[in-house]
Amino acid sequence: MSEPEIRYVPLSALRASPGNPKSHSIMELRRSIRRFGFVAPLIVKAVDGAYTVVAGHGRWEAIATMRDEEESPPGRIRVDADGAWLVPVLVCDFKDDDEARAYLLADNKLTETGGWNMKLLIDAVNTAKDLSGTGFKCADISVLMNAFAPKHEKDGSEVMDPVNAGARMSNICPECGYEWFTKRGKRGRKARHGGREFNE
Repeated sequence: MSEPEIRYVPLSALRASPGNPKSHSIMELRRSIRRFGFVAPLIVKAVDGAYTVVAGHGRWEAIATMRDEEESPPGRIRVDADGAWLVPVLVCDFKDDDEARAYLLADNKLTETGGWNMKLLIDAVNTAKDLSGTGFKCADISVLMNAFAPKHEKDGSEVMDPVNAGARMSNICPECGYEWFTKRGKRGRKARHGGREFNE
């Protein structure tokens, strides 16, 4: 089995893996590519002078629609003398088609098997100055804030977090930049933003 190598190839040289079961949010991927550029190479296998995409179908489709709609090439996309967009690919020598199909499934499924450390996640969301292109939306903020909702004893009294009680927490909507503050460990009045209700 040969070592993988990175090449720049034209979009027209790429082919989809037959029977790929994964769907993608192409608009979200386009937003991400516009902001960050085309960061990760597509995983492909070489077949008869063309390249079959094994991992990265969503990003491939997103970049193709950007080209078709005549957007400017994002970062890390090259353009040849004829104006064709060239994308970075990692050419891998899978031992057979079954192995390539198995890797396609693994690449998509393994990202779903992990979870989030909710405390670290909400800290990361709140300290990020700009969440555009990350896929986070107002609905996600609501879920995160509910994860910090206070717990109560059987008698109804509130269980306070001795570390974070009273600490101000900044919340920023990734869609419009609206900022509001909450107090950790304390339930306040409700606030509405973007058609959704939050604890304030």
